[in-house]
Parts: sequence; C-alpha cells; structure tokens
Amino acid sequence: MNPHLALLLSAAYPRGLAPEHLADLRKSTITDETIRAQHIMSVPPAMFGRLLGFDVPDVRSMMLLPFLASGAGFIGHVRVKIFPELKGKDCHSTKYLQPRGSSPRLYFVTCCMDSVLRGDGPVWFVEGEKKALSVGQLGLSAVGFSGAEGWHRSGAKRGSFQNLRSPPASDARSRGNSGEDRSSVRRSCASAPTPTTGRRYCRWPCCSASAWRPSSHP
Repeated sequence: MNPHLALLLSAAYPRGLAPEHLADLRKSTITDETIRAQHIMSVPPAMFGRLLGFDVPDVRSMMLLPFLASGAGFIGHVRVKIFPELKGKDCHSTKYLQPRGSSPRLYFVTCCMDSVLRGDGPVWFVEGEKKALSVGQLGLSAVGFSGAEGWHRSGAKRGSFQNLRSPPASDARSRGNSGEDRSSVRRSCASAPTPTTGRRYCRWPCCSASAWRPSSHP
C-alpha cells in the first residue's frame, strides 16, 4: 500500500472534511453515518502528488474515497474526487483521479457488505462510488464500480455496459428527490451479458444500477 495512503487511513491521522467536500456529499444524500463508516476524508495538499504519483497543479482540493477490503481493513487503491473538475481538450470533464496504470476495483459499502458477500438476494452494481453509497443507504445490497469506460483494455471498444438503456434524467430525478421506496419502482430488463460471467442481469431505471439475477430470469 502507498505509505501516504496508509498514513491517511491509520488511526493516528485526524480525519476531516473540507466544507466543499461535505457539501458535495450532502448533494448526493450521503449521511454522516455513512461518511464515517466509509472513512471519506479530505486530502492535505502536500499529499496530492504523493498519493497519485503525478502532480495536478490545477486541482484546488481532493476528497479521498477509501476502498474497503472484503474481509477487514482497506485495499491499497487510491481514488479521489477533485475540485474543480478538469476540462480536457475534447471538452471531456474529469472528476475523479487515480494513479496511472491502476486497475478499477469494486467499491464495497459498509452497511450492506455482509448481504453482498453472504446473502442470496440480488446484488446491485452501481456506476459510481457515491451512487453506490446512496443505493446502499436505501437498504439494498449495492457494490460500486468506477465508470463503465474503465472496464476494457486500452484501445478496445467499450464494454457491454454501454449497450444498456439509460433512464430519462427527469425520471431519475423525480424518484431521487421523493421519499418513495425504490423497491416498488418498476424494473426493466436488459439482455446484454455481464462482462465477466455472461449471465443476464436486470437494470433498474435509476442511478445507473444493475442487479445480478439468477440465470433463469427472462
């Protein structure tokens, strides 16, 4: 593990969140309890380059999203949200950074990790760490993954996640802002196989979430 990451995650380091980072989490409906459980924290400026392995002079601040191990503790994966987001030459916005050449990792949510690893119900795979936390807070078994574009070899075509239908933005917003229990929301199925197993899975028309289902599911 990166020694600077190990220091941030140790009990000796006084974790804290900058007001800008706390506001960002609040916007995503992340609770204080979840913030503490996931050990989300602001990164001191002196550690920006040391964590990532490269300098980011245009970044004002960073928020670290530690990745929990499936057993206990953390894995040595570095992923941060940056403020402000960076704009590329092609107008593409970069909101998150990680060390160059590092592979994507699954993001476990503390409140539902046990049901994900040991339960027999559906597991919701959610694009984005913060979205996974929001879904987990609803009582669903959620696992996050970093953007679908990260799950293919360099130079290869985009993965099968790109073949799935996206819900209308207004539809997702209306459910996200209401107190409606999302378990009652109608689910729609996508026939695209999963990247690793080929099994079909259901796509919930909200939050870019997908659930693994038994192979007998239509």
